[in-house]
Amino acid sequence: MEAVLALIIIILILIVVWQTWKESEQQEDPFQMMNQMNVMEEEEEPPAAHQKEENVILVDLKGAVVKPGVYQMKPGQRINDLIMLAGGFQNDADADRVNLAEVLQDEAVVFVPRKGEESPVFELQKKDSGKVDINKADQQELETIPGIGPSKAAAILNYREENGLFSKVEDLTKVAGIGEKTLERIKESIMVSN
Repeated sequence: MEAVLALIIIILILIVVWQTWKESEQQEDPFQMMNQMNVMEEEEEPPAAHQKEENVILVDLKGAVVKPGVYQMKPGQRINDLIMLAGGFQNDADADRVNLAEVLQDEAVVFVPRKGEESPVFELQKKDSGKVDINKADQQELETIPGIGPSKAAAILNYREENGLFSKVEDLTKVAGIGEKTLERIKESIMVSN
C-alpha cells in the first residue's frame, strides 16, 4: 500500500515538474517579447495612415426622412445606407418609390416623397456641360465620344471595374487600345469626377 502511494506521489511530482518546465520553455526573453509587441502594434496601424485618404462623396438627402441634409458617404454605398444614416424614413414616407439598392453618386440629390406627393425634379448644374464623365458613363455614353467605338468603350468599362475610377483624364492611356494620339483627339470631350 505504501509503495502504491509513493508511486502516485512520484508520478504527481513528475507531472508538476514537466508542466513547470513546459511553461518556462514557452516564456521568452522579456526584450524579445517587447520587440514582438512593437511589431504587432506596427502591423495593427490602420492602412489609411500609409495610403491616400479614401475618397468621399457628398449626397443631399431631402424629403420624408428623420434627418434630411448633406451627407458624406463612401463611393459604392447605396441609398439604403444613406437612409439608415439619416435615421430612417418618417411615418408618412412613400418608401416604395425609392430605389434603396441604387449606388450613390457624388453631388446627387436623393428625394424621399411623402405618400401622395409628387417628386420634384432636381437638375444638377454641370460645370463641364457636354463632356462625358469617363468615371460614370455607361457603354452607350462612352460610344458618343468621337473615336471611341464599342470595343474601346468596353475596354474603358473593364479597366474601371478592375482598377477603380480614373483620377485624371490622362489615366485613360492606361486602357488597352487608347494611346496619346487618341487621348489628344478626345480630351476636349471628356471629364473625370471622383
